[in-house]
Amino acid sequence: MREIKFKVWHRENKKMFWFDLRWGTKQSMGAGWLSVLPDGHEREYGIDDKRLLIDPEDCEIMQFTGLKDKNGKEIYEGDIISLVPVDHPLAIVKGVVRWHPELALFEVECYSYDATFTVYSKQVDGKNTNREVIGNIYSNPELLK
Repeated sequence: MREIKFKVWHRENKKMFWFDLRWGTKQSMGAGWLSVLPDGHEREYGIDDKRLLIDPEDCEIMQFTGLKDKNGKEIYEGDIISLVPVDHPLAIVKGVVRWHPELALFEVECYSYDATFTVYSKQVDGKNTNREVIGNIYSNPELLK
């Protein structure tokens, strides 16, 4: 069974939060509110005092791809990764993890030599050996320049 997890970027506060589907919504606040924890506290399930309620309309939602980078860090939609393309082993390029609806898969849009290309995932021992998460498009958009 694949793990379904999300991170959310709150646009106004410019902060990353972690959302667990098991928490659901807070009915007393009305349908649609997300119960979130500040990024970095995702494994602390007993800390209700740190949970916040946020409106999903104020957020960018980033889904976990089910993949990890070469350091074992989880890769989410919207993450910026640095990678070595299989067909260009001496190059290092940066790209953004995106969902491709027509192919029903996550891909990496890489910008190199004024071109965009797609790199599909290949893992060894649960890790992507040729890529590393270096940031995300919300917190670190300057990494794509």
